[in-house]
Amino acid sequence: MCIRDRAERGSIASHIEATANLVAQRSISVVAEAPGRITKLGAEEGESVEQGALLVALDSADAARTRKTAQIKLRSSEVARTRTAKLADQRLVASEELDTAVTDRDLAKQELANADAALRRARVRAPLAGRITARSVERGQYVKVGDPLFEVTDFSTLVARIHIPERDAMQLEPGREADLVLQANTDLKFSGSVKRIASVVDVKSGTVEVTIEVKNPPAQVRSGSFVGIRLLREQHDDACLVPRESVIVDHQGEHVYVVKDDVARRRTVTVGATESGRSQILEGLDTGESIVVAGHGALQDGAEVELVAPEAG
Repeated sequence: MCIRDRAERGSIASHIEATANLVAQRSISVVAEAPGRITKLGAEEGESVEQGALLVALDSADAARTRKTAQIKLRSSEVARTRTAKLADQRLVASEELDTAVTDRDLAKQELANADAALRRARVRAPLAGRITARSVERGQYVKVGDPLFEVTDFSTLVARIHIPERDAMQLEPGREADLVLQANTDLKFSGSVKRIASVVDVKSGTVEVTIEVKNPPAQVRSGSFVGIRLLREQHDDACLVPRESVIVDHQGEHVYVVKDDVARRRTVTVGATESGRSQILEGLDTGESIVVAGHGALQDGAEVELVAPEAG
């Protein structure tokens, strides 16, 4: 006795499934660009900051005095250049003296620009909008050039990098929607999209790196969260479909048993997409033909069979 069903037409989709960690796309380590003692901390770990927000203020008294001196020197050099230019017009001084005066004025300008830059470096600002994920210094601490101060991370966009076979990568394009689920809480589902598909194949694994981007993720999703990812590989809206268990796979290929007049005939088929308990038949079977779903393990080609319909539900 065999359980039967019929080939029918319907829609079927195949998907690419993977797991990966979501990580912040942008995270910047902020370091000291000038030596000095910290007089003010503008943010604490865990706080959100806007781009340009003050993070650290260094003692700038020396830099301010240097700038004042540079301003005085520039004014003096401007006066000297103007006076020398007038005398040069009257041919009362050599042109070389005017050149020297101009050079002195230009050097004074550069000294003032350097002093302004030193004052700016005493005010360390956030290079991007984000959240403070690490603070490495305390107020009153003396820092040197290159010492780490803060870590600022932009959590508004997270990315996951997966590696899939080259044949699957050929079915994708940037912008393709992705369904994600948080592995720590499978009830939490959200969406992303394919941002980038690598242009090279890893020669060792034969895979291609695909970057999935998630903008404005749910609050429960953190950088480093482990997620499941599901991508549509292909969609067929008018396919010949059979129950997956009706397909026999052996060393001779893929087959089904087609029943006509209570006789089972083994028929070679070409299977396409398989998902959710159904298989797409590309070749070898017509819609409406009766096939054996269960009980075909001991069947032989040409055997007489007694068929029963599958139980409902």
